[in-house]
Amino acid sequence: YLEWEMPPLVPFIIGFLSVFLGNVLAEYAYIVLGSFAYLVASLLFARKFGVDETSFYVFSLNAFAIVYAFSVGTELLSSVMLLMFLATLYEKRAGMWAALSVLVRYTNIPYLVLVLFQKNIKKIIITIVVFAVVMVPWLAYNYAQAGDPLFSIADSYVLNVLQRSYIHTPFNPTEILLVLNVTLPLFIVGVAHRYRKLSRNDIMLLIIFAITLVAYLQTPLKDQPRYMYTLIIPAAYFAATAIQKNKKNIVTGAFIAATVVLIALFPLIGMSIGLEPAAPYANIATKHNCTMYSNVWVPLNQAGVAAYPQPRQTEIQNLIDQGYLITLFKNVPEPDYVSNETVLRQYPVKDETESYIILGTGCRTGDIVEFSYTRSQETYRAIDRNYSSSSSCILLPFC
Repeated sequence: YLEWEMPPLVPFIIGFLSVFLGNVLAEYAYIVLGSFAYLVASLLFARKFGVDETSFYVFSLNAFAIVYAFSVGTELLSSVMLLMFLATLYEKRAGMWAALSVLVRYTNIPYLVLVLFQKNIKKIIITIVVFAVVMVPWLAYNYAQAGDPLFSIADSYVLNVLQRSYIHTPFNPTEILLVLNVTLPLFIVGVAHRYRKLSRNDIMLLIIFAITLVAYLQTPLKDQPRYMYTLIIPAAYFAATAIQKNKKNIVTGAFIAATVVLIALFPLIGMSIGLEPAAPYANIATKHNCTMYSNVWVPLNQAGVAAYPQPRQTEIQNLIDQGYLITLFKNVPEPDYVSNETVLRQYPVKDETESYIILGTGCRTGDIVEFSYTRSQETYRAIDRNYSSSSSCILLPFC
């Protein structure tokens, strides 16, 4: 059981590699192949956009980029696909790379507007057709399995945006400094050198910067700076344009040294990235192997517990009366009542630790969980009823 919010390409690649290498080695192989692909894509992009290849590659691998690229999962491969899309923008295969970028991260959809730079109706149509052809297998699978070709995209939108619409966290400008760090001053210098006579490529990269920033500003939870990871591409481009050839070795050497120091300092500022421990889920599976409703339903299912998505507050008592357990992890901000002690203490507590609280008295078993969060909530039914008017919004991460 797994939510459909994630695009399929990264799981497919790792799954394919695991057939030959096993699950553990497949993940390392994915990192190695992704790193090599990023090198190739960076060099090709730099060549096509007329900047120094070494400078662009080095400046795009600042401390933030390296730490998150090898710990979160899809950022690096997403950058590979976007770089290839940009490098081949005026070729027929641009649509293929655009589609592959979307199949890595749905939040890459807004960058499709860059096809307008082709300035040729025939080329634009060809790009759109190629994009559609590459997307068809995944959309067809969605339709065959869920009855909706955009089901996965809708699931992602509901879970990441619509469900969190009541949350409004302020934007912290220092997060841009965190993402760009050593690249930022070089980016500013590069823009300052070129702003009076911007080329088409310059404008394109500034649009990417603007799209990425606006998308992040529109997200409910602004506590994930990795959502601005794509800012690194335009920043590295302008940084590369700012370096004079006779000073390239000095500047890149200083950049690499500063990056190494920052990576070492990241844990001191709370930016070290570690894997989420599986122990709490395994403990629940051992102690309470019952059917549950939970705000961490996917990890619990992976641990072997039949877990439905979190219930609405008005449903809790009825579910408890039916023998279900309600398992709520305290570090997860949804649903909003998870931090409301007055609400939680209305119900019998079966188990509680520093990490979670389990409400209920019974232990219902035998349920088979086979549907997605969006199928269990009124939010998706509302989207479904107004599908024709809202489908375009579903396609955008910042609707």
